[in-house]
Amino acid sequence: MDFQNIFSMVPYKRNSYKVKVFRYVFFLIVILFVAFGAYTYYDYQKECQSNAGREAQTKAARIVSQNDERLENLRQYYITMSSNDSIKWMLENNIRYSDYSNYKKAYEDMGSEGIFSDYVGSFTFVNFRTGWVLSNKGLFPLYDTYNQDTVMSIYEDKTAIAEKNYWKYDEQGVVLDSNIDRKYRLTVETKGLNFIMRLPATSYNTYAVFIANINTDTWKKWIDQWLEGYEKVVVLDKDGTLIYATDTSLEDICQELYIKEQTDGQVRTDHTVYMVGKAKSSILGWNYYVFRDVKGGQAGMRLPIAIFGLLFILIIVSLILVSHLIYHPIDTLLKDVSETEAQNSYQGNELEYLAGSYHNLKKDKQTLEGLLSQQQDKLEELFELRLIHGEVDEEEWGEYLEGFRLRSWKYFATAVVILNLGDEEIQSMVNEDAICLKLLSEMPDSLKEKAWMPPIYNASAIFAIFAEEDEDILLEKIQTFYTEMQEYASNICDYNILMGVSATHTNYHHIRAAYRESINALTFKTSIGTEGDVAKEDKKQECHFYLASTTVLAKEYNHQFEEDIQAAVKAVDKKLCYQVTDAFCHYLNQAQGHEAELPLYLLRYVNSILITAVDAGIHLHEIYPDGLKKTYRELLEVVEPDRERRYIKCKFIDPVIRVRMEYLESHSNSMLQEIEDLIEEKKGNLSLTECADILGVHQTYIWKVLKMERDRSFSDYVEEYKLKESKRLLLESDMTVAEIAEQLNYTNAQNFIRFFSKSTGVTPGKFRKLY
Repeated sequence: MDFQNIFSMVPYKRNSYKVKVFRYVFFLIVILFVAFGAYTYYDYQKECQSNAGREAQTKAARIVSQNDERLENLRQYYITMSSNDSIKWMLENNIRYSDYSNYKKAYEDMGSEGIFSDYVGSFTFVNFRTGWVLSNKGLFPLYDTYNQDTVMSIYEDKTAIAEKNYWKYDEQGVVLDSNIDRKYRLTVETKGLNFIMRLPATSYNTYAVFIANINTDTWKKWIDQWLEGYEKVVVLDKDGTLIYATDTSLEDICQELYIKEQTDGQVRTDHTVYMVGKAKSSILGWNYYVFRDVKGGQAGMRLPIAIFGLLFILIIVSLILVSHLIYHPIDTLLKDVSETEAQNSYQGNELEYLAGSYHNLKKDKQTLEGLLSQQQDKLEELFELRLIHGEVDEEEWGEYLEGFRLRSWKYFATAVVILNLGDEEIQSMVNEDAICLKLLSEMPDSLKEKAWMPPIYNASAIFAIFAEEDEDILLEKIQTFYTEMQEYASNICDYNILMGVSATHTNYHHIRAAYRESINALTFKTSIGTEGDVAKEDKKQECHFYLASTTVLAKEYNHQFEEDIQAAVKAVDKKLCYQVTDAFCHYLNQAQGHEAELPLYLLRYVNSILITAVDAGIHLHEIYPDGLKKTYRELLEVVEPDRERRYIKCKFIDPVIRVRMEYLESHSNSMLQEIEDLIEEKKGNLSLTECADILGVHQTYIWKVLKMERDRSFSDYVEEYKLKESKRLLLESDMTVAEIAEQLNYTNAQNFIRFFSKSTGVTPGKFRKLY
């Protein structure tokens, strides 16, 4: 019977008999477990709901108790503080800026360095009699206060007029951004929960008020720290208005519970069943509702189910083990045969299948030998890559030599081959990876055999290791390889090559260092002639040998390049960025720093670009969504200076400049308004440098915005403003020419008259008479 033809066409599930027996027993066990499990699950759900309700009620009570305790401690602290000498001094004296030591003590007592400083977001002391305000933002007059009306309404609040101190929640209070709003320092923050205390505390007639604004984020943390992942909280004030919710979709449910005055129970949403617990704050009168997911909170009650499941698993495992022990001999033989034939499985009698497979395997000896040879090539390539990275230890070294049947030589050296593309524009258009892979795949055996192991591809280059017992023979072999490789590359891809060769070594541990020497040698200006002497390089000889004397840095690293590239990026000047990068790469090429230092200098340089981008408001994840790890690794693996320069421009400078330009163009209108406001505020007495420093941008950006939006330079725009303002003052005021000149910051009236006459063709006096 021809087993090969029969079983090569018919699909078959290998363990058919064993699976059948297993299925029957398995189904019987499942039926029994389902019946028992249904009853267990029903009882389990009832217990879970009961426990979840108790936990929700307890959690709500704990949250309220802790929060009330903290708020009461804070209230008692400030009541005690009101009798301090520093506060009495603030109440009884007219404050001056020169009284720094006195109001500094009051400032510290109010909470700047107190035990409650993390509770309080801001604090403010207002003396209506003296008209001064002292807050965590500083000392300033009451009439300068941005939200003076809000402060007065708090002080004159009729609903709490009889209370010396009380708590007040203000949803509409003012909160300004300290980074963008100039009125931030003159604002009394009242948004959120506030502790109000009228002063003097011992007098019926009060004329001052102290406001402590509770840090909303801290207050929320007090609540959130009690919650587990399956618990949510909603806080309503005494009128049923929402104060805080970890899930706003539960607000309507809480409103219904508030109206019904329900303190616990079960509620359902679209996908979740919650048990609810409620507690009320005795200080604020707020209602805290804790929602506990019944399913989420079942972790602590899963022991019975876990035991049940474990028992089920043990039975199944036992069933599998018994089936496996009975079927093991046949199963092992089937597995070995199917893996050998590189096929999944077949249908039919297992014994017939095994007989047919054995018949087929006898004919596949050559196929198996070819497969082993192919796998060995890949293993040899992996071995060379691990040598480059220094990952092969002493034990593995011996195993690899024996496994690959490699001879251990006395001397060895490494070589790195890259395409000599010349002009940078040509380089950017050539797919070096594809060409290098093509050269490797079609490389003749005569070239491969000159290397100790077959050459491999790594980082857009071809890498090879050479070994010999005699150093002179080794160098001659490398020179022969270069000559033939040059001719081969020219015929295949019509490009010449550059080859960097390391110094000779005697320890395989040095292969990683030799690899770096090969890369560094690509930049050296010396080569070895056919007789091994160091000779002057000509245009045809591009085989560079590593010279140890060039590895010492001739001078200290120049940090000016980092400052220059940061200034160029900040100025959004792509051309200047390119020029600085060219100079930096040329500097590294000429200086030839120690091989361990060059990666450090490269990373410092590109980090200067990225740090400047971050400072300018660019989010790096927009440019590098997969992170920078791969980009850094590719940069450090670039084996030739010109490629390093192009990589920095392409991967770092170009995307940063592009994103920065898009941002600046989209915000040019708002920046123009800020420039115009600043010029008007300074009455035109402002230089481009001063304007850039105040607005926190580069001078070039201001120049570009004015040029793009107004088609004017900065100086032209300032002159136009001064001319417009002088005309307005001449026509709309009684100021003399000298007074106008002084207001516009001219050194004398004559300079102003010359400027005005040059711009309008008439003197200021004549202009006033004519118009």
